[in-house]
Amino acid sequence: MIAPALEIAGEGIFGYQDKYGGQADLRVPAALSDTDRTALETAAVTMFNALGCAGVARIDFFLTPAGPVLNEVNTMPGFTEHSQVPKMFASAGLPYPELLDLLVSDALSGPAVPL
Repeated sequence: MIAPALEIAGEGIFGYQDKYGGQADLRVPAALSDTDRTALETAAVTMFNALGCAGVARIDFFLTPAGPVLNEVNTMPGFTEHSQVPKMFASAGLPYPELLDLLVSDALSGPAVPL
């Protein structure tokens, strides 16, 4: 399962206070054209598979006029109920408890299937 893209809206640098102080403007799903959404999803899945990721990873991009530019890969993203990854899956209809159940089940069943 691929979670909908999340956009961090704002001006300037996304700093510590924005990220952890609760002031970040997180928009999920991000308002994207079908072309941009497909480009981001393709790039994220490509990176996930190329790096041999398992379970869940948050792969961050800058969306430029030339297409997605990789920013970073978070193979162990924050995972509180208020973190970005759970919000992304919740917007796709997968609530936090069910997401946790899915990840634990996948981990216990052997080779992971990309989410």
